[in-house]
Amino acid sequence: MRKKLLLAVFLGGSLIAAAGDAFAQKKPEYIYPKATFDEAATDKQMDPGTSVVRGSAVVTKKGKLSMAEAGSSILLFPSNAYYDEFFALRKKYPEGGKKEASMENAAFSYRIQGKFLDNIGTFEFKNLKPGKYYIMTWIPYEKKKRVRLETGKQWSINFYTGVIGSEPVYGNFIYRYKEDMVVGGFVEVQKDGEVVEAIISNLD
Repeated sequence: MRKKLLLAVFLGGSLIAAAGDAFAQKKPEYIYPKATFDEAATDKQMDPGTSVVRGSAVVTKKGKLSMAEAGSSILLFPSNAYYDEFFALRKKYPEGGKKEASMENAAFSYRIQGKFLDNIGTFEFKNLKPGKYYIMTWIPYEKKKRVRLETGKQWSINFYTGVIGSEPVYGNFIYRYKEDMVVGGFVEVQKDGEVVEAIISNLD
């Protein structure tokens, strides 16, 4: 049996939050798959094989490509009734809402955690047996927001009354920041020893 890594919580999206925000935000209601998690069958799905899945993962927004940095994580899960329901729930209940999709700790432990090989989104999973899998990762992409900020004050004086007044002066700025997007997709290995090419993107 493949050695498993147990984690207490399944995290996604933005993995780090400011401490103040964390205490201020209400804990979401976690929605779990209704399907029963069959650990014995899942363990068998993850037995080693001789197949390879490789490819790239990208985010496309407004014609601009964003890719993960070398060394950042990409996950591979087996596909069965429990996991497939979870992936469907993720689309309905994404991170940041009042409700959020989650899975049992035991289910999360049955995954292969890989690393991107370069800065253009290349990944590779080796030693897989024939079957269907789901690949998922988080890719940062640039967003921008227009903001209007006070840049100073304009002073005036009434020479008749001696009253000095002021009014704020505003400027328009573009604030650029990074936000993680979850991307994922299914891939299927038909036979042992096969090399499967895959592209995972937000357009899938």
